Amino acid sequence: MKISMSRFQIHDDLTAPEGSVPVLRGALATGGQLPNFLGVLAGSPAALRGYAKFRSELRHGKLTLPTLERIALAVAEHYHSEPGIAMHSRAARSSGLALDEV
Repeated sequence: MKISMSRFQIHDDLTAPEGSVPVLRGALATGGQLPNFLGVLAGSPAALRGYAKFRSELRHGKLTLPTLERIALAVAEHYHSEPGIAMHSRAARSSGLALDEV
């Protein structure tokens, strides 16, 4: 099932509320691109900060970074998210996954 987010405004660091800009710039610096999901969440600085904190906490769990990237890739593929596939493919390679695993 593909869910369209087009009914929501997708912000970038130029259109987002001031409180969302630092998180968006951090995401851009880390991932090289801004996922639409974060652009939508940016409409609410509190929601965006909450999501960023949640993602940060996942890094302290028991799953390894390569495993987290495998999961992220599977989700991006399931939803046919070309930007998500591209971003998580790069992250997966950076985490040490072999090319045949990506």
